[in-house]
Amino acid sequence: MKKRKINVRFINENLLSTSEYLIVFLHNGLGSVAQWGNFPSFICDSLNIPGLAYDRVNYGKSEKDDTFWNTNFLEREANEILPYLISLYNLQKKLILIGHSDGATISLIFAAYNTISVAGVVAIAPHVFVEDKTINGIKNLIEEYTKKTLYRKLSKYHQNIDELFYNWTSIWLSEKFKKWNITKLLPLIRCPVLVIQGDKDEFATIEHIEYIRKNIENVNVQILSNAHHTFNLDEQKYIGELIFDFFKKYVCTSDYKDSH
Repeated sequence: MKKRKINVRFINENLLSTSEYLIVFLHNGLGSVAQWGNFPSFICDSLNIPGLAYDRVNYGKSEKDDTFWNTNFLEREANEILPYLISLYNLQKKLILIGHSDGATISLIFAAYNTISVAGVVAIAPHVFVEDKTINGIKNLIEEYTKKTLYRKLSKYHQNIDELFYNWTSIWLSEKFKKWNITKLLPLIRCPVLVIQGDKDEFATIEHIEYIRKNIENVNVQILSNAHHTFNLDEQKYIGELIFDFFKKYVCTSDYKDSH
């Protein structure tokens, strides 16, 4: 694959040479490294392991590439860009993927194709297929964006926000994308998976979670009451505690007890 300019942030970089694990953070559909805030640091510090967060192609400060605006854009991110970064930085670790929304979907795709290197997945509000609630939620986003409220918020983080927003929304709302799904990949996932979703998610019903529960063998499900698609700071702290417990119980158990 050709060289690409990808904006990368390492967390606890000093631990890269000694840690057996690496957490990779994959942002949501209109997200970026900056929009994670201090969440990656909170998680990595709690677990005392290094992390990597990056702006995906066309996002934040990363390279623009119009060819990625296609119905396979999530698969390309999982199968091209993430492996490229792992190779570029020689990150031959046991990977823990923490993704939100589109990032959660990318995490699941990557885990299905990389069963040996992925030690665990935390999928926060993942998309497994396209449903009416997703479409209606994105239509509401467009309405909010045209009123400039959302535009002003996102333009602080992205170089080409109009292009990003309208390309992303047009794919999700396209007739062709209505048939998109990753249902056949889920049974291929062998690592432990933690799935988290709010019961008031504006973009997905609980059907996504139920489908994951039925089709991934080693899965833990947490439904947050009165929580939306994007979680507030108090919920992030609770999510961090869920991830910490998941890591200790299911991802590295004896290794974690020996080193902490």
